[in-house]
Amino acid sequence: MFGDLDIFEAFVYGNASMTTYQLDLIMCTMLTCLVQNQSAECGANAYVLSNDPSLLLIQSNDDQATISSDAAVHAAAGGSTEMKYFHHSQFVAHITEEDVRLLEYSTIDIVVFKYMVPFIKAFGLLANLAYFFTLFRVRDLRNTANFYLANLAVADTIILINGFVPDQHEIIHTRYRSDYGNFSDAYFSFFLVSVMVLDMSLDLGKSFCTLITVERYIAICHPFKYNQIQTKKRAVMLATVAWLIPIAFGIATLVQRQSTWIYVCQIGPIGDQYDSLTGLLKNRKLQQLPLAYELVLVSVLCLVLLVNFVLYVLIIKAIRKPSPVTSETAQVSRRQKQVTLTLVVNGIFFGCYLPTAIDLVLFVVQRTHPDFMTGEVWINYADTASCAIALLILINSSINPIIFNVGSERFRKAFLEAFCCKKRPRPGNNIPLRIIRQNNAQQ
Repeated sequence: MFGDLDIFEAFVYGNASMTTYQLDLIMCTMLTCLVQNQSAECGANAYVLSNDPSLLLIQSNDDQATISSDAAVHAAAGGSTEMKYFHHSQFVAHITEEDVRLLEYSTIDIVVFKYMVPFIKAFGLLANLAYFFTLFRVRDLRNTANFYLANLAVADTIILINGFVPDQHEIIHTRYRSDYGNFSDAYFSFFLVSVMVLDMSLDLGKSFCTLITVERYIAICHPFKYNQIQTKKRAVMLATVAWLIPIAFGIATLVQRQSTWIYVCQIGPIGDQYDSLTGLLKNRKLQQLPLAYELVLVSVLCLVLLVNFVLYVLIIKAIRKPSPVTSETAQVSRRQKQVTLTLVVNGIFFGCYLPTAIDLVLFVVQRTHPDFMTGEVWINYADTASCAIALLILINSSINPIIFNVGSERFRKAFLEAFCCKKRPRPGNNIPLRIIRQNNAQQ
């Protein structure tokens, strides 16, 4: 449903047992005829009430009775049991040809959601499944860092399965944006849940990227305390919290997005090509999230970005400090390799998430300043933003296993071991236990 909603009031004369839907249908039929100047095809008659010129008296052609304004007032007060005058109101959306032009799907919408999104999803699912298989086969990868990365991969997989499915469905089954007239109750329930799951998965990504940053900070800046701080029990506890917080935010969002069904009389331009835009269409009236809640989301996002930025500044400073047991050049090179992979993963995540964050901020600004972007400017922005956000989020969810293979020799060997059944050499007994533990903490 699109177009500005107005409320039209009228008296409707008909059978006393008529339902609200039947009243809506009679009024919509008459209003469409009046607006489109097709009175010969109307299924009802309309009269202006003498005692209230702002109201129409509408009679269905099936109801053979004499209509007068005095009878309307009398019937409204009591009337007969078989026929009745109803004082009824109707939501009306009048759509112009300019509205239609703006709300048709663009070529980029069709290319992105019908062709590019399915391809990226298929590739990303295969890549993440390969990562899970490698972790399952190679026990040496089962450390704290890869535990967090595995949880991040789970969030990526949820995004690839669920993300932007409503957009794909609407592109395939409708010609115009937000044209929900023929969609069922089940679809709208799925729509709300799908949006909630996508938001939850993105929040999961932010949570685990932050945990990975904290883990790298401890490994690089406090290597001798790593095994004491990063215990298996603590990692599981932090991961549990990282799941529970996004789930709580997602449920809170779903609860606050309460919505109700309404019937809207949608009146499109005259022409056979616009027939699908005219009629009594069922639509979901979605309630906006409270502004305070939107501000909380923006604040949390800013806090997460600040924490990651500060920790990486400290990590970069630490890797440039010489070690007391090795040469400065060797120490810097080794530490740079240890942190580069994680920095790239997190950098790509937050880089791909940046348009979503900007869109959230602009949405809050638009709500507080309605004249910030209006009409065609807002629609063009929303069109471009939705395509860019979808592509970047799905690419980010697909690319991490590729980054692991390109940036980590250890993971490349593990990948080959998992898929080619090659065994890597184990550390010999001549390596001091202290060095093995320190290397494990920093990998």
